[in-house]
Amino acid sequence: MIFQTFIVFLALATTKVLSDDPYYPCQNWITLLSDNSKKLSYDQFDAQTLFLEENVLKKINHPERIQYGTYNGVNGNMTYKWNDTNSQDGLYQAIDKTVQTEYPSGLDSAIKTLILSANINSTTLIFVSDTTNSIDIQKAAHRYNADLKGKVKLTFILAGHSTNAQDLKSFNDAIIFNWQNIEIFEIPDLWDLSAALRCTQLTPPPPTMNPYIPCKSFIFFGIDDSIVLAPSDFTAELSFISSAIGNITHPERIAVAGIYSNPIPWNSGFSVPQMQNATIGISQGGAYRLRQQFSALLTMLQSVQIGTTPVAALIFVPDTSKSALLGADQFFNELPENIRITFVLLGHNPDKDNLEQYSSHFIYWRDFVLAQPDDWETLSYAAYGC
Repeated sequence: MIFQTFIVFLALATTKVLSDDPYYPCQNWITLLSDNSKKLSYDQFDAQTLFLEENVLKKINHPERIQYGTYNGVNGNMTYKWNDTNSQDGLYQAIDKTVQTEYPSGLDSAIKTLILSANINSTTLIFVSDTTNSIDIQKAAHRYNADLKGKVKLTFILAGHSTNAQDLKSFNDAIIFNWQNIEIFEIPDLWDLSAALRCTQLTPPPPTMNPYIPCKSFIFFGIDDSIVLAPSDFTAELSFISSAIGNITHPERIAVAGIYSNPIPWNSGFSVPQMQNATIGISQGGAYRLRQQFSALLTMLQSVQIGTTPVAALIFVPDTSKSALLGADQFFNELPENIRITFVLLGHNPDKDNLEQYSSHFIYWRDFVLAQPDDWETLSYAAYGC
């Protein structure tokens, strides 16, 4: 009799009501879609699986809120759907059973799969191994805009060397994490699970509690979104600025504006990943005009209380011809004197002599094969107004 009583007690002790646990990191419904196409190498595919288990599943409780599926360029399948009886072990088993197929990658299949099993106000993490098929991307974007936009939040993890965030600019409300070097690094660049799952902190820590990196300046990125640069060079420019933003704390101190694009003002309320995503999504417009970059900087300064905090403006310039600089004096003369302007000269055409009336600070970026401007590590600290 004692033995039987002990068994009953043990069963009750190990049966736990999941809803009694606090939600971590947040209460969102979550879909995980892995890419099981042949695009990734064996080692890269294994890294994707390990990342899902170690850096996602282990850090989320309430498995009833998680579903898992796979997709490729031919089909998709939700192998472990939402259910009150879902368990952590069940999710691990579903992921461990995933094998690569001989099919190519295709994002449209992922969106189709998601439409069949989506939950309103849920978040979906989609691993993407190939963005080179523009027709497939267009189909996926059209399908998403028609059936899911506003209902499901997307986070893309770009895995492998055949991916480019610029190719996904049609998904203008998605968050994108780059993991092109999946075989080298264990996690995507600037990985943040809370940001990826669109968690909202109810009591965010005061900004002053976090260190200022690289320093306490307000920083303005004046992007060149003209048509002067070749598309590949323009993509390199955006990638660099996105990377630079990722190395700065206190997003309230970051502003981004192009000549033809909507700016991100200081104190925008955007997170760093959201700023990076917005930056990568900028497209090229028309002719280059320095006056419009000065105008954007002036407008932002008029909408924020800077006080005595240093202000640094990095302005990317591909053209210093008379037409490119026409009218720039008008807005420059209205700028406060305490702003440090650094011109980043793009390519071989800009002549710094034509800009010396505005600033004596220059950084060159002649070769876009390089991931960043010349001597960036040495010159960036001063360019940020530190």
